[in-house]
Amino acid sequence: MEYYKDNREVRISGIYNAAHVGQKVVLDHVSYGEAPDLQKYPLGRYLKPSVFTVTAVNVVNGTACYTLKDFWGKLTVLTDEQAQSTNPYLHDAEEWMMFIHGREKEMERRKDGRIKHLESQVALLKGILINQGVRVVTSEQADALGLTKK
Repeated sequence: MEYYKDNREVRISGIYNAAHVGQKVVLDHVSYGEAPDLQKYPLGRYLKPSVFTVTAVNVVNGTACYTLKDFWGKLTVLTDEQAQSTNPYLHDAEEWMMFIHGREKEMERRKDGRIKHLESQVALLKGILINQGVRVVTSEQADALGLTKK
């Protein structure tokens, strides 16, 4: 996952083999399809984002296979194959929250900048029209002058 701020890429990556017991992790930005095979993708039943607690770590063939506990206390044990397809989409919860907050602030900053740019374009156009002798009025003024169709 990434976004751009000041022409620089800001990204967050998955935990892969770096999680530890007790760590809160977030599953986000992964799709297992509309009707996932829950034997193959046991986390496919959860909405994204979802928060889990790592309760055990077992390394199999160099891949960390996590046991994850959901909000309701249900445990999910990931096999080697499941971990390989899931670990890239598990993020440290604190890092994920800071990333999402930063991305939302950047999106809001861009939206505000675009609004200011459009307002300046409207003001410029209004000034050009006034200089050419066009009278610019508000909707209320047009109603009062009888210029609107009813």
